[in-house]
Amino acid sequence: MELRDLRTFLACARLQHFTRAAEELAYAQSTVTAQIRSLEKELDVPLFDRVGRGVVLTPAGDRLATYARRIVDLVEEASATVAFVGAQPHGDLTISATETLSTFQLPDVLREFQRRFPDVRLFLRPHDPADLVSRVVEGDSAAAITLDRPIAHPDLATETLREEAVWLLAPPDHPLAGRRRVRAADLAPFRLLLSELDVSYGGAFIERLAADGVVPIDPMEFSSVAAIKQCVRVGMGLTALPAFASAEEVDAGQLVVLPFECPSVRVQLLWHRHRWMPPAAEALLELTRELLGQGDPRSAAAPLR
Repeated sequence: MELRDLRTFLACARLQHFTRAAEELAYAQSTVTAQIRSLEKELDVPLFDRVGRGVVLTPAGDRLATYARRIVDLVEEASATVAFVGAQPHGDLTISATETLSTFQLPDVLREFQRRFPDVRLFLRPHDPADLVSRVVEGDSAAAITLDRPIAHPDLATETLREEAVWLLAPPDHPLAGRRRVRAADLAPFRLLLSELDVSYGGAFIERLAADGVVPIDPMEFSSVAAIKQCVRVGMGLTALPAFASAEEVDAGQLVVLPFECPSVRVQLLWHRHRWMPPAAEALLELTRELLGQGDPRSAAAPLR
């Protein structure tokens, strides 16, 4: 089996589409088709079933995918290990992070990383927390930096750097502003604007309300923290955001923190426990520990406004 064919096979399996795999690999579609046919002829089994315009793995293809991933990873590890002996980190590095961390906490880390390791070309891929796990498990990212509840996965090593407080935020003229205490039941009539409804701080907040028997009315999900804050400012609803992502607006009096205990989340590093980690990835994780692993006064208690 040719290594090139195995790489193509894995791309087709992940994307479930020959044309998309060809675009990602910068091949002609006919080349992708020929490589897959070559593998199927060599193994004497079909590897894909054609479903509409896409493809799905056959049972044989599913078994091959496990071994193909190991083979490709081992070849890449051997190549990178030899290339990096006695050298400063260099080459390409792809990592993933949540949008919130990418916007508010990682710029200083990335700037310092660029200063220390100018020969590394870094690709930062923002994803939602659920996608970060699959990106690292599938090998699309060397590591990930996430903001979430504790993550457990058999193939991932995780490390918590710090715990971050989450604030319940409202516009200054909101009916609940100024109260000394806000209960879960008090939130039932108000719409929630959240960045995630199932994971991270948004999911934890909804679970917190559910534990008290409160089901939010038609919560709205946003992909942008900046958009959430603007919509809360104009009175569209309430939100739960990490303190570090909303401190500027609170200090300016544009938003107020309601006295409600939101579940905290953790800044966590993720990497594959069974794959070799490139020196550039190790250097980035160590720098992230150095710069984000310290406590922050904003991570303690919410101010009463």
